[in-house]
Amino acid sequence: MKAGRLVRAVLSLVVLVCAAVPGTAAAVQPITTDDYDPYAFTYSCDGFDVSIDGLNTGKHTVYFDNDGNPVRNVGHHTITETHTNLLTGRVVEFRGHYASTYVYAEDTQTITGVFLIANEQHDGTLLQETGLVEFDHTTGQIRSAGRHDILDLAYDPFCAALAD
Repeated sequence: MKAGRLVRAVLSLVVLVCAAVPGTAAAVQPITTDDYDPYAFTYSCDGFDVSIDGLNTGKHTVYFDNDGNPVRNVGHHTITETHTNLLTGRVVEFRGHYASTYVYAEDTQTITGVFLIANEQHDGTLLQETGLVEFDHTTGQIRSAGRHDILDLAYDPFCAALAD
């Protein structure tokens, strides 16, 4: 009989401990938001100004730990931009589709996919920013892989593309 009480006491203790320890059921659920971000601005090149009209759409999902602190933010984006040389009227259109992951504890962001690409009719690819880029928001770029016409060039590729 004493063994039976001991078993019941141990089982009761196990049930209480399991109820007190948060598990995945107690975790804060991710939050997903839709992005719709139109934008417009101008910038100056040597000898002419450029206007940009753009739209960034997508979804962001923020994941949390059991204490409700954000752990990472995963986004999927589609972007379109029209760059117009205000002197000549030359237009270059950019498009992109990429994923981004921001890790809060490390303050890093990784971008993969086609960030921006522009094609010229009959000439093929004019500018391309594709592959992987990882940034530390304190120190800057950590690593990259792929074709990065915008990040890697010493001159402003947007101005060069619109100068013709």
